[in-house]
Amino acid sequence: MKNDKTITLAFNSKLNEDTVNDMNVFVSDSNNNDIWIDLSLSNTEELIYLVPKNRLYNNDFYTLNISTDLKSKGGNHLSMAKNFPFYVPFH
Repeated sequence: MKNDKTITLAFNSKLNEDTVNDMNVFVSDSNNNDIWIDLSLSNTEELIYLVPKNRLYNNDFYTLNISTDLKSKGGNHLSMAKNFPFYVPFH
């Protein structure tokens, strides 16, 4: 992944916009420090866009974290938290 890209998360249900926040969806660096991000929900309410407020460092590992508090409009939530590691290569 490039260090200045938008991360897009796709879901199969419409999300409860009140739960789309940086407590429920966040990025952490290899030292487990939170990365400041801007979050937005698409018009279809099935996509979340994450944009880091600062460029991510090249040649470093990060983790995208989704908590069980993120909910669908129907009130359903993930049965367990999800963590997706990713790498920003050197450019």
